[in-house]
Amino acid sequence: VNVRLKGVAVPAPSVTVRSAGPEVAKSGMPRTRPPAVRLRPLGRPMPVMATVGEEVGFVGFAIAYGAVVLVFFRMLTLSLKVRNDYCRMILVGSASWVMVQSMLNILSANGTLWTMGLPMPFLSLGGSSLLALWIAIGLCQGAASADAREIEKEREAKRAADRDWRRNGWSRLSGA
Repeated sequence: VNVRLKGVAVPAPSVTVRSAGPEVAKSGMPRTRPPAVRLRPLGRPMPVMATVGEEVGFVGFAIAYGAVVLVFFRMLTLSLKVRNDYCRMILVGSASWVMVQSMLNILSANGTLWTMGLPMPFLSLGGSSLLALWIAIGLCQGAASADAREIEKEREAKRAADRDWRRNGWSRLSGA
């Protein structure tokens, strides 16, 4: 039995069922204790990647997980290009967050870990997690573009210095 409160499934406690088998005496009392059957609650959360694998098969699972891995590697390559340590920490931290969260989801989907209710990045319907991930992506984009703007300003300053190299020397002719 599941109780639904505003769209949230609350699992009911597990139930033990005992049955009287052929070992019942004439008096109706069992001679030995019958085996107990433990029933699991119905409201067990299912990981998103298990649902993706069930609905669209291995190809859909590979595409969905590949997209998350692509985001992870893009963040890591940007962190290698960035020269600012603060921007690098933002990029590496966000990349590790996305990868650890997706790995835990996949490990709980195949039964290696217990189901913990951790959402799959960019695929689950968790509003707060999705909002936090998009904010992290925005911070990563901002960090990468700020560093790119800083590099472009340095290049422009170097180009201007190279253009004006004659002004700094003794290139004037004496007044004649």
